[in-house]
Amino acid sequence: MTERFKVCTRCNNRLPLTKEYFGERKNRKLGFTSHCRECDNSRKREYYKNNREKELQRYKDYVETENGKEAHRKSVKNFLKTDNGRKMLRQQRARRRNMGYNELHENILDEEIEWHHVDNENIVAIPKDLHQLYSGAWKYHREWCNEIVRQIYGDNDE
Repeated sequence: MTERFKVCTRCNNRLPLTKEYFGERKNRKLGFTSHCRECDNSRKREYYKNNREKELQRYKDYVETENGKEAHRKSVKNFLKTDNGRKMLRQQRARRRNMGYNELHENILDEEIEWHHVDNENIVAIPKDLHQLYSGAWKYHREWCNEIVRQIYGDNDE
């Protein structure tokens, strides 16, 4: 089978007609875009550079939709599975340790946890779902979460 080639309409380079060099476009005769991926990426970078605020607002609007929230959750979850994601988590934990917070209790929970600030110096593990349940009510967040802490660990934690 002979390799097919295509000329990019932007840079005029003759490149192999593969997914590696051209984007797929089902409605085109050959099934690929008329410009190469490199040209398309440089066009997108230039557009973003010239319309940064507009693009950031468009992304913020999208993330506020249900589809956007779900897509963001999935991308974060996938990122945390990568080497860079695990490295970021290690760095966050190190920063938390170096900020002078004191763990009041060992983590006794078998479920997924988040660290809750009992006060400005002390943290304690509480169930992630409960912590997130109260995360929207910033005025009462600490008060309500501290009640959970008292129920889990007893009254001697503050």
